[in-house]
Amino acid sequence: MKAKLSFLFILISIFINSETTYSQCTEAKDADMAKYKRLTETQDAQGCSQCAMLALYLCSARNTVTVEDKRMVSSLITQTKGNIVNMGQPYCCPELVSLQPQWGIDVGGNSSFGQSTVNTAIPSTNLESELLVAATTTIINEVVPMIEQWSENRDIKKEAESVKLENEKKINVAKWEDFFKPDLDEYLTAADNGDEKARMKLLFKLRNSNYQARNLDYEDVRYLIPKWKDWVKEAAENKNLDAMNYIGNSVVMWQEDDLGITKEEGLKMLEEAANFGSTDAMLLLGNYYYLNTKCLGKPYGGGSSEKSLYWFRKAAEEGSKRGNYLMGMLYRYKETIPDFPCHVKYDFKKDDKLAFDFFQKSISIQDEVETDFYKETYIYEYSDSYLELAIMYSKGIACEKDIEYSNKLYQLSAYKIR
Repeated sequence: MKAKLSFLFILISIFINSETTYSQCTEAKDADMAKYKRLTETQDAQGCSQCAMLALYLCSARNTVTVEDKRMVSSLITQTKGNIVNMGQPYCCPELVSLQPQWGIDVGGNSSFGQSTVNTAIPSTNLESELLVAATTTIINEVVPMIEQWSENRDIKKEAESVKLENEKKINVAKWEDFFKPDLDEYLTAADNGDEKARMKLLFKLRNSNYQARNLDYEDVRYLIPKWKDWVKEAAENKNLDAMNYIGNSVVMWQEDDLGITKEEGLKMLEEAANFGSTDAMLLLGNYYYLNTKCLGKPYGGGSSEKSLYWFRKAAEEGSKRGNYLMGMLYRYKETIPDFPCHVKYDFKKDDKLAFDFFQKSISIQDEVETDFYKETYIYEYSDSYLELAIMYSKGIACEKDIEYSNKLYQLSAYKIR
C-alpha cells in the first residue's frame, strides 16, 4: 500500500509542478526515474519508491531556475534522502543518496539566484493532460479500492471488538452473580419487601474492596439490583444518613450524573448529613475540599485547605478514628496521602507532638459505631494510626524511643486489614 501511494504522489507531484520546472521529468525522458519505477515493482517496493521520488526531485533540480523553486526542491530532496537513510541499509539507490543536485540556469546562461525566470522547456500542455489522466486513473484503480478495503477491515475489526466486549461483559456478570449470590440470598428478599437497611447493605457491598480486588466491573453489579436508584433515593428522602452520604459522594466525587441532583445539591446533602451528626459525611467533605479543583487538567475536588481542615477536625472531635488519624497525618506530614500531587497546601507548621496526640486518640477510641456505609465503602489496608505510632516510637519522635512497643504496634497494624 505504501509503495502504491508513494508512486501516486510521484505522479501527482509531476502534474502539479509541470507548468514551471518538472515538465522534462518523465520516465520516458529520465533513466533514473524509469529504473527505480521498475525496481519499485520488482524489488523493494517501499525503499525503491522513495528512490523513484528522489530521482524525480533530482531531475526537477536540473530544470529549476528560480530561487523559490530551488528552495522547495532542495527541501524535498533532503527529506527524501532522510527517509531512505532511516529505512536502513542496503539502500535501493546508494548512488542517488550521495548525489548532489545540479541546478538549472536561466536562458542567458547565468545562475537564477534572486531572479524569477521562465523555463524555456518543451511546452507542457499535452504532458499535463496525460499526467492528470494517469494520476486520476491511479486514484480510481488503486487508491479508492485500498480505502474501501481499509474501511471494510476497520468495520470488521470494530464489530469484532464490540462482540468481544459484549462477551466479556456477559462473563463478568456471570462471575458477579456467582460471587454476589450469598449477599443476594441474604438481603434481596428483605430489600424487595421494603427493608431500608437491607437495601443499603446490598448497595454498599458493591463498593467493597474484596469485590474490586477481583477485577470485576462495578457497573455490571447493579444489573443484579435494578431498583437500586429508587431504593437509595427513597432512603435519602427519609433522611437515611448512609443513603445521603452515598448519593452525595457519588455525585460530588464519582461524578455520576444520573441520580437526579447536581454537584451543588450533592454537597448540600453531605453538609445536611454532617449537621445531623454523620462523621462519614464530615470525612467525605474533608476529603473533597482536600483535593485540588483540578488534577491532571480535569475537574477534581473543592480545593480549600480551610474547609478540609474544618471538616477533618470536626470528625475527630465527634469521635471518629479516621478523623483523628487524618488530623495526625496533616500535622505530621501536611498531607493525608503520601506523595499525592493533587492536594491543597496548608499554611500551618508541622507539629509532631500534635500528630502523636491525634494518633493516640485514634487508637484509644473503642466505642465508635461503624456505619454500613463506612464499613462497605471505605477501603483501608491497615489501621494506619498503629503504623504511624510504631514509626514514631521506633525513632523517638515526640515520645521516648521504645523499640519493643514499636514492634507491638507494627503487629497490631499488620492485623488490622479490612
